[in-house]
Amino acid sequence: MIIKMHPCLREQANLAFSRFTRKTADLTQIKDLFAAAVKNHRGIAISEACHGRYAYPLLMADMMPIWAQKNVARFYTEMVPASKQALLDKWQDSGDDKGITDYFDAEFEGYSKKMWAHYWLMLQAAHENGIRVVGVDNPEIRSGYGPAVDAPFKTMHWEGIISKDLRNLAPDQRYVVYGGESHLVDMGGALRGIHQYLEIPRVLMREGPYTIASHPLDKKPSFEVRIPQASRQDPISNRRDVRNNPVKWTV
Repeated sequence: MIIKMHPCLREQANLAFSRFTRKTADLTQIKDLFAAAVKNHRGIAISEACHGRYAYPLLMADMMPIWAQKNVARFYTEMVPASKQALLDKWQDSGDDKGITDYFDAEFEGYSKKMWAHYWLMLQAAHENGIRVVGVDNPEIRSGYGPAVDAPFKTMHWEGIISKDLRNLAPDQRYVVYGGESHLVDMGGALRGIHQYLEIPRVLMREGPYTIASHPLDKKPSFEVRIPQASRQDPISNRRDVRNNPVKWTV
């Protein structure tokens, strides 16, 4: 369902409608929702409301064997810059993960090593289930108008990477796009969410008791799901000197 209105107003209206469409759920129902999305559509865009929350990548890791059964062949992720795809490819093609884990260890600013270990677990789960990981982030892009506008400018770049790579997929193969919520928001004009560029459904993941709410004004069937915070969640900080003790790349 879609109603013609300014995109920003439509986003606000979806938020309002979600208060009425929200239903209590459990983890199994949320996984079923993610599974059905790739069964009924070629792709799905999924966002996390806050980078660094363990629960989001852990759920994505749990979904990988389920998605593999649904013929998902690609996992496009913001967690790795497109410029580091060669490191991902070396790991995926040869099993040598030193380059990509050294990059994670040395380059990621903020949060803790343990937080990034959860994202690594997510990528490992994709690889182990035959789903190829493709990085789409482009941290070098700046709009000149601040972070709120930087994200949709970066999303335009995502679309180019994904659309080009999709040519390598068979018609029956599926894909998942995963990143921050700001890349799945419609600001109007050319500043669209990745789900709109690709004309696929979106699911926004946020924190809270298990619930599912629909966004009835989106062009494709779209939802907001809430999942509880994972146990032993570290405090989130963007200060580079706030780190856990060094950990191996495992949770």
